[in-house]
Amino acid sequence: GEIMNLRCYQQRTVIGSSDGNIYFWNHNTNILQSEPNPSFVRMNLYYSVNSLYFDEEGCEGVVGTGEGLYYVNLEEQFHSLLAGSSPSPVVMVKSLNNNQFLLTSHASGRLKLWNI
Repeated sequence: GEIMNLRCYQQRTVIGSSDGNIYFWNHNTNILQSEPNPSFVRMNLYYSVNSLYFDEEGCEGVVGTGEGLYYVNLEEQFHSLLAGSSPSPVVMVKSLNNNQFLLTSHASGRLKLWNI
């Protein structure tokens, strides 16, 4: 699928794709000495991954998809739908006020503020 988002964190790189997958790999080896194609982990969320927001380490966060908002924990390889976004897909997720709120933007132009 097409790359929709790419985020680099202290410990890992995370990619969200149009085919509903999140790909990530850890930065735990010297890239000059690692294999040419580093191994990665794939998690499938079934809908286009439009936006990624993770903590500073890139371990857990919120992902906006064509279906809604997901909580994702990359360490445990776990995801759970937090809120469906019918009728309009989430296209952007942003943290506000020191992670107390999330702002989501939807394909319809609607903005939602979430108290977390």
